[in-house]
Amino acid sequence: MSDRNLLALLAVSEHLGDIGATIEEILDNSGYTLGEAMAAAARAGMDPEMDYRKIPLIPANAVDEIRRRILTERAEMAGIDADLESPDDAPINLTPTPKGWAAPLNQLKTKARESKKAVLVTETDWEGRGARPPLPYMTEFYPGDHLNIASDLYRTPHVTIPLSAYDAWHAHNKNDDTLHMAVMSVGLCQHGTRDYPMVELERRVGIDGQESGAQARYELFLDEAEQLAHALLLLLDVARSADEPRQLHRDEAAIRAAAEIREEL
Repeated sequence: MSDRNLLALLAVSEHLGDIGATIEEILDNSGYTLGEAMAAAARAGMDPEMDYRKIPLIPANAVDEIRRRILTERAEMAGIDADLESPDDAPINLTPTPKGWAAPLNQLKTKARESKKAVLVTETDWEGRGARPPLPYMTEFYPGDHLNIASDLYRTPHVTIPLSAYDAWHAHNKNDDTLHMAVMSVGLCQHGTRDYPMVELERRVGIDGQESGAQARYELFLDEAEQLAHALLLLLDVARSADEPRQLHRDEAAIRAAAEIREEL
């Protein structure tokens, strides 16, 4: 068949403008696939993605059949008989007319079209991504490296503790004498797949004057953090209690030395 007897998808769309037929509906009911239309555009030296609607493809004598198929498909999706029409658009009673596999197939096509939109979400669309919503006191969001909800983190503000026994790094550049000390940061975090908080501890240090990122990181359940807090307080009590006699001894020695100096004077 010569190209003169073929119509482009855009031309068919104009012919079927009275029923508002879409390019997708025309393709679905023409016997051609999107891939075949794009391949035809490529063979003609045109851009497959941009110009597939401009390539002559549909036989001109098939337009009426495509119209009938589209109307039938729409009617089946609506659960009515497409052959029943009201010339004056008056309301009439119509009953569903099952068409075997045709009606479920059309519903499947509609579902497939709708599902393509559902996969496009934003990072913070917790419901759309299937993530747990952040707890009300979580104020920061960090998308995970793998862009899945298990690696996402919600966080509270963290308390930063300077660590003088670890390497610092240049806060700006080596020509600036401002240093950023190594730090331990402590706060609460919540994973995108969880609905409860964890206590997060993270240590950051410098290497050769540059920040090296997290060198150690721990997540503790609340009861584990409580056990750690009690253990730390107990260790502090032991260390400071043991230091009191030595401090007292140093104070007494200082008093005696001062008295001896006064006697010599």
